[in-house]
Amino acid sequence: MLRLKESTYYYKPKPDKKIEEDVKLKFEIEKIHQELPGYGYRRVTKHFNKNGIVINKKRVQRVMKDFGLHSVLKRKSVPFRSYSTDPKCCFKNLIKGLSVTGLDQVWVTDMTFIKIDTGFVFLSAVLDVYSRKIVGWALSRKLDHKLCEASIRAALKNRKRSDGEGIFHHSDQGSQLRFKQSSQRL
Repeated sequence: MLRLKESTYYYKPKPDKKIEEDVKLKFEIEKIHQELPGYGYRRVTKHFNKNGIVINKKRVQRVMKDFGLHSVLKRKSVPFRSYSTDPKCCFKNLIKGLSVTGLDQVWVTDMTFIKIDTGFVFLSAVLDVYSRKIVGWALSRKLDHKLCEASIRAALKNRKRSDGEGIFHHSDQGSQLRFKQSSQRL
């Protein structure tokens, strides 16, 4: 019917020796990674050669790639400063050492981003230090001083305050929060 030779029905492929050797090599590489997780293909090859197993680095690289074996990098964390050290553009920290005894004495502000399907939106939130509750927030597609102003206005509206008289407002002094216009408008 299918016009196939009878021998095709009885054909059984022989196991590929190269694949079996690659699987054995994979297990050996995994053993090395358990002890030394930061080793890439170059160091793994040196480790094999040092222990008397002569192997080509290209083969180790191919096997690691085929089986998804990667080194685990441990990078040093470097602190990132997002504010300027220029004293002309920074405000003094007025709440340092201040004891907060009630609501609406000290508000702190910070911003973050939220990933959505179409990109990112930015969130600015105002927190009352005494109650540890969010008193105002705003969302925007742009990261600018208008976002910060909107969150502070929302906080004033939620607390039924017409002005921010007597409230210390503290921020991380990011560029959006350092505008003199922002501090004067509110």
